[in-house]
Amino acid sequence: MNLANPAVSFISMRKGNFSLGGYNMVYFISKPPTALAEAITPNNQTPYATIFISTRNGPVVLDIPPATERTTIFGSATDVWQVPVSDIGPAGMDRGKGGKYMFLPPGYDGDIPEGYLTVPMNLYDVYVALRLIPVG
Repeated sequence: MNLANPAVSFISMRKGNFSLGGYNMVYFISKPPTALAEAITPNNQTPYATIFISTRNGPVVLDIPPATERTTIFGSATDVWQVPVSDIGPAGMDRGKGGKYMFLPPGYDGDIPEGYLTVPMNLYDVYVALRLIPVG
């Protein structure tokens, strides 16, 4: 088994997205992913929004809207080694009510505004995959 597979996958997905932009941008895939997305284990029934977040310049906030009676956002944030950093949505800290996730760089000791859902990280970069799921 190659221990670098998670990092190679992360870099490959980042390279594909960065052909359209860079860090801290939302990439919305309007159709379910295919093999061309170069993602590991994507759900091929659901469109995704993905974000590569970099905290090298300080904390980054991801504002997640609350679930409605028709849809909810499910997501997860992982580091370059695909180690989970935070769940988002009903399984996350916002519990489907929405919230401002503040991703903190390693060793961050600055101020944190009240009401933010803080996500301390061991690495500077994080990959966020979000799925908009119909309720019922």
